[in-house]
Amino acid sequence: MATAVSTPADKNNEHEEAAPQVVKLDPALLVRDECNAREHDTEPDEKLIASVKELGVEEPISVRPRPDGTYGVFKGWRRAQAAQTANADAAQDGRPVRVVRAYVREELVGNDGWTRFLSLVENDHREGMSERDTLRAQELSLIDMSEVDRRKASKALGVGRNAAQQARAAQKLDDAALRRASAGGMDLEQIAQFAEVEDVPGAQEKAQIPLLPARVPYGVKDTARLLSELTTPLGRPLDESGHKGCPGHSARLDDDHQPLWYCADPAEYGHKARPRPKPEKTAEDEVRAAERARTVACNRAWKAAAGPRREFVTRLVRGSKALPEDAWRFALGMLLDLPSFYGKWAQRQEAEDVAQFLGVTLPETPFARVRLSELVTLSKARTAHVLFAHVAAAFERDMRDPQGWNDARMGVRFLWEDPTPQQAAYLLLLEKLGHEDKGTYRLSEVEEQAVAPHRPDAGSGA
Repeated sequence: MATAVSTPADKNNEHEEAAPQVVKLDPALLVRDECNAREHDTEPDEKLIASVKELGVEEPISVRPRPDGTYGVFKGWRRAQAAQTANADAAQDGRPVRVVRAYVREELVGNDGWTRFLSLVENDHREGMSERDTLRAQELSLIDMSEVDRRKASKALGVGRNAAQQARAAQKLDDAALRRASAGGMDLEQIAQFAEVEDVPGAQEKAQIPLLPARVPYGVKDTARLLSELTTPLGRPLDESGHKGCPGHSARLDDDHQPLWYCADPAEYGHKARPRPKPEKTAEDEVRAAERARTVACNRAWKAAAGPRREFVTRLVRGSKALPEDAWRFALGMLLDLPSFYGKWAQRQEAEDVAQFLGVTLPETPFARVRLSELVTLSKARTAHVLFAHVAAAFERDMRDPQGWNDARMGVRFLWEDPTPQQAAYLLLLEKLGHEDKGTYRLSEVEEQAVAPHRPDAGSGA
């Protein structure tokens, strides 16, 4: 007897069990599926039988159809047997003969690996399944799967890619050793390693030492450290014999199944990290260090050079003498050509540098819009001075940071070794004006370095 009580929903994944078909089955049609993970302790106890006699099987079991018309139970076989037992004497006891609700998993017919895996997950979450059944089910289910299904199942079980081989190796242990290893917190990989060395003298004693997980879950900090990396609070090296009394004494097994001794949490138990010798510097390290020192020194020198340069510009634009022709021609050229840096500076409407050059006091409130045309005394004789102050302020803002951007190379450049042609022309102009003003201004060493490739005779090799 099989009666459907719900219709199946669309399945997005052939292994999903979100909404399989539920039917009511006669318990007499139920047999144990050969891929049921539980192979020991499969009989229902008296408590379960008594419950089923009174209430029936409340939770659906999971089955696969068989060619002979019966259904193989891979989840809930003990409940199915309890239902069979309850129905056997139902008439004698005056109880109704009950059916069992079941998920019929037709898509699992012929898919033994995934069937065994689902049975393993079901039984592993319940009490009473033996360690040996768990290992055997892990091995057989993973071996029978495709690579895609194996990865998915391994992730669900929390085991590694070699879990099938490790499960086979772990089954070499007797039941007592399996229970002891499981109770001691060993994971599958560690149990497999223990099985390989069980017959080695001293292995049983080593097994009493807590083994650390071979892999730490993602997002969890691994606080364990090798004893070879630790010292006592007074600086004495730690080894196995001297660390045995520590609550954090533990180990991991290496590729040869030999213990590597650890402290599970050195900070918690008062150990210190052993000082590591500084690596010897190579020739490359020396070159990098020298280059960095040069960069730091040139950056500082570039910033320091701005002070004397600005003082000279201030004297030029505030002086009573007519501005030198080279200066006002340079300023007029910038105004006509409008290089990109000058346009960006003008858009920011920064008036501080211009005001400082011309000796104008700006309003103290930051909210008042500053109109320099209303503050600066304009006259025909002073027009060139004001224009040069404006252009110089744009240059000083553009050259404030020693780092710039090289559009041609699409990378960072340092102005003290790669200024723009306009920046170099500005510095060379100031050098010429200072020389003509009886040497009142000279370029600094770092500025000389910057403009050297831009001098008229730089390409002649002179």
